[in-house]
Amino acid sequence: MIRGPKKTLKSHMGEGEHPVVRLPEEQEQVTLTIDGREVTVPRGTKLLTAALHAGIHIPYFCYHPGLSPEGNCRMCLVEIEGSRKLEPSCTMPVREGMTVHTDTEEVADARRGVMEFLLLNHPLDCPWCDKAGECMLQDHSYDYGPGTARHEVVKRTYPTKQFSDKLKMYMNRCIHCTRCVRFLKEVEGKEEFSLYQRGAYVDVGTYIEHNLSNNYQGCLADVCPVGALVTRPFLYRARVFDLEAQASVCSMCSAGCSVYVDRKRNRVARLRPRPNLQVNDWWMCDTGRFEFDWIATDRLDEPAREAEGGAEGRMVAIGWEEALPTAAAALKSAGEAGTLGGIVSARASCEETWLFRRLMEGLGGRIAPWYGEEGRIDPAEKTDFLHRRDPNPNTLGMETALEGWEELEELVGAIETGEVTTLFILDAALTDELAARLSGAEVIVVLSSHRTPATTAATLVLPGAVWLEKEGTLVNGDGHLQRFLKALDIETSAQPEAAVLSSLLERTGAGRTYRDAGEVFSELASRVADFEDLTYADIPPNGYRLSFGIESAGGRPEDPGHGVHPGTGTGR
Repeated sequence: MIRGPKKTLKSHMGEGEHPVVRLPEEQEQVTLTIDGREVTVPRGTKLLTAALHAGIHIPYFCYHPGLSPEGNCRMCLVEIEGSRKLEPSCTMPVREGMTVHTDTEEVADARRGVMEFLLLNHPLDCPWCDKAGECMLQDHSYDYGPGTARHEVVKRTYPTKQFSDKLKMYMNRCIHCTRCVRFLKEVEGKEEFSLYQRGAYVDVGTYIEHNLSNNYQGCLADVCPVGALVTRPFLYRARVFDLEAQASVCSMCSAGCSVYVDRKRNRVARLRPRPNLQVNDWWMCDTGRFEFDWIATDRLDEPAREAEGGAEGRMVAIGWEEALPTAAAALKSAGEAGTLGGIVSARASCEETWLFRRLMEGLGGRIAPWYGEEGRIDPAEKTDFLHRRDPNPNTLGMETALEGWEELEELVGAIETGEVTTLFILDAALTDELAARLSGAEVIVVLSSHRTPATTAATLVLPGAVWLEKEGTLVNGDGHLQRFLKALDIETSAQPEAAVLSSLLERTGAGRTYRDAGEVFSELASRVADFEDLTYADIPPNGYRLSFGIESAGGRPEDPGHGVHPGTGTGR
């Protein structure tokens, strides 16, 4: 019997112990037997996919559930009754009554032989390789390798290559699985990678020394089963077994890709895609993956109010014990006078938008949405196969939770004419020009995580949290609702926006306080038809497609147990 695979510390792009696989949509079902277990899958399913779907582990290198099968590594060989030789399970379609054995001695010998050939030229880079801890070659060598070497030869080496400022290539480690080549050809659509030469001299690289130009270069490092392709921003930044992973949702555009946030000592080390076949499959763009330095740039860390005497632009730091009563008094007074207005951003979560709406409704204020400098962009409009042009992660969720509102230009006009004298801005950065037009307001309260033109115009600033420091729900451009979970602790006096809004509701008498995001979502679901009957705790790990989505999934999905997978530590 072959020793079972040890648990890996990290998931390999949704592979690892329980891979995320996509089955054919064929209605006809086929039943076969794998290692004594009956498995039923749609006709047309490859044998390896069927086994992995059923939780039966078969090792592989060149196979990836999001790419076409290649069958060149031969690691997934199995014994099929009636066949005269071992067959590669990644390319073999299932058939009715097929009987398969994955743990015979002949299969074990074949795997040992494959591992011996793969390790013939592979360098001993594990101590300093970035892939150590999540390397499939490490795992399979431990589980299926011969354990000893029979050769004393000089290992093959390749010259250093430079073709990307996002990726670094160690060609000496390459096992020629062609995953990177197939990803660029089949998924991204740009054939920028290819195999050159043959046999022992085979090489992988770009055409005519060109640099890579696509926005999905990080996915090349993801699909690489070894350390041949690694990302430069993460290079030597941390060891993967020192990281904690938390499931979350990317907030960089309306695609709402499911991601893992890998952190070390309360700092983001990297973001990587969390496989979700209903949203982003196994992928994410480089914009969402690499551009997260803004999280710690220009942060607001304590409440502040306008300096006495009206010194323009000068703010004085104050504590929350002064900031909250001051904000509540100003909002309540304006509400009673009928001169209160509010602007809410499409970057705010559904729960934050709902609390903002409850506050404005309770005080009789007017509300307008902020979509960004370009105005509202169709959240379903794509710039490529995944990335959306709308930079807001919650345009549809904000509009659904808000329901009734007026155009921003109408509200700004009311400020300029003096109808609105007090303005409350939630997470809306605004532009310099628009911020200047708000100068007619006597009081401007801004709840924001970062310094923006809006905070420059403010008379009272309340520091909020970024999406990684709180939890809630977002609705992407296709109407897919997902939860994002807290991944980082707040290290300043900033507070989650929902907590601040909840406190203001109580202090102004416009509503009550809420314990957590789940309680807010429950009220939202009871009041807004599109969220009807949903409960916060029961939202599946991969989310739920709402009925108003562009392409409705046709019902509430049931998580089969292999739709989302943990990383290290606390990941869920």
